[in-house]
Amino acid sequence: MRRMSQLERLVEPVLWYFRIFVIIPVIFSLLSTFALFILGSHEILQGLGVQFSNYGDSTIYVKTLGYIITGIDLYLIGIILLLFALGIYELFISKIDAGLSRDTNTDISLMQSQSLDKLKDKLLKTIVMALVVTFFKQLISFKVKTPLDLLLLAASILIIAISTYLMYRVSSEAHH
Repeated sequence: MRRMSQLERLVEPVLWYFRIFVIIPVIFSLLSTFALFILGSHEILQGLGVQFSNYGDSTIYVKTLGYIITGIDLYLIGIILLLFALGIYELFISKIDAGLSRDTNTDISLMQSQSLDKLKDKLLKTIVMALVVTFFKQLISFKVKTPLDLLLLAASILIIAISTYLMYRVSSEAHH
């Protein structure tokens, strides 16, 4: 029994401080977020540039919309990485003190994730939104050639709507 106590005193502090290594994915997630925000902004600016440089071209709206949707998609993926970085930091390292309101000393945390499951739930919702945006980007250039194409398009939109509804329904039931 005494030997176990000595082992615990040696191992537990090492385990506790080992959690600091979580800072590595936090840093790289933040760097990736910054890079994706820059790329997203570049895509949107490129879309606006195409819009103004080729005014009057009949395909310009599709091209512009494609650039803008790609920019939004990059922003969403950056937000996923930001949520991941904030959540992992708060779960394993420390509450973010900058999230405390100075006047009322109340927590205005963006994450408020007390568990890894809640963090995964938030990340999943954001990932699904990014996938939906990507799907709609593909629809811009989709050409309906047969009635089957139209039926499959309608079915895919219905599946997205139902799955999004179910995801939010399950999520709201889990929180109550």
